[in-house]
Amino acid sequence: MTYLLQHPALERFDPSRRNLVRLASPLGEALNPFVKDGVTIVPAILYDGTFNSKVPVAYGLITEGIRRGLLTSSTKAILASSGNTGLGAAQLCKALGLYCEVVMPNDTPDAKVGQVSALGNPINAVVVSSSTVQYAKEKGEQPGWFNIDQYGDIVNLLSQYKYFAPQLLDGRHGRIDLVVGPGGTLGTTGGLAKYATEHGLSTKIVLALCENGHEIPGARDEIRVRRDVTYASVDDFEHRMTATRTQAFLASYAMFAEVEWTQGGPTSGLALSVALRFLQKHKIAGTLDQFRGPDGKINLVFLCPDDYRIYGALYKSTLNGQRDFSLSRVPVGSLLDETA
Repeated sequence: MTYLLQHPALERFDPSRRNLVRLASPLGEALNPFVKDGVTIVPAILYDGTFNSKVPVAYGLITEGIRRGLLTSSTKAILASSGNTGLGAAQLCKALGLYCEVVMPNDTPDAKVGQVSALGNPINAVVVSSSTVQYAKEKGEQPGWFNIDQYGDIVNLLSQYKYFAPQLLDGRHGRIDLVVGPGGTLGTTGGLAKYATEHGLSTKIVLALCENGHEIPGARDEIRVRRDVTYASVDDFEHRMTATRTQAFLASYAMFAEVEWTQGGPTSGLALSVALRFLQKHKIAGTLDQFRGPDGKINLVFLCPDDYRIYGALYKSTLNGQRDFSLSRVPVGSLLDETA
């Protein structure tokens, strides 16, 4: 344990040494129909200074496992992941010389499986058709194994609270009234909510989930969150909304022409779709004013944690080629259309 805690890789990978978020320019009227309502919408690029957005989670879970004496140089690590946490954990385990098995669902794009597989020994990517969370849990309970459990260990949330939340909410980006974040394990949104509450901020967190039965890479629907996540609950969030797979991909596609230097993928599109329809819902209901700051304006940030290039083959197959994918620019009305 002492050897691993003193390993130079832990210092090199330390998230506190990284820039974890970059705010892009505010969306123009082409994607923000609420400009005249005093609303600013800003994309937050989460992987700006790292190789992916779940670096804090992977780092926190692995270092805490070492401190607890559960992860040693002779232990085999395993974790269930759709990609980002798995890649982050695999990168760090590779640097530490630890065996790590990343369990991914069988519909994971080949590019994401390949990213992990390309690290080589002692990293192993396993694709299964059953529940990845249950698979990792059962194997992690065997002697000599340690489950890097992003779904059941509150260290997930605490890592985002410690490393990511301060960089977004400590005031360097000005007042933020609303943050819309996609939900998979609830670690990012939960960490932000904890930080806002404990620091007396008025910032409200909006949890963006997949519509039940819809598959959006990197996110989950409420049914699967309630099944897999045990350290937190969707009921912890006062504000939450869902989006369909098509809505998420369409919003992501719309960003390509409007957001400078971002590869925001379908999970980023999920956050943007929910942000727009959340604002529309409250405008229609006459309840938008509750989110305004002292200056009468609303500053909304939506989180962009993924890269579209990994999912390139899915855009054309998900979006209607004649109606959606053939458009050079997506009308914002299409993003507000509940039937998309």
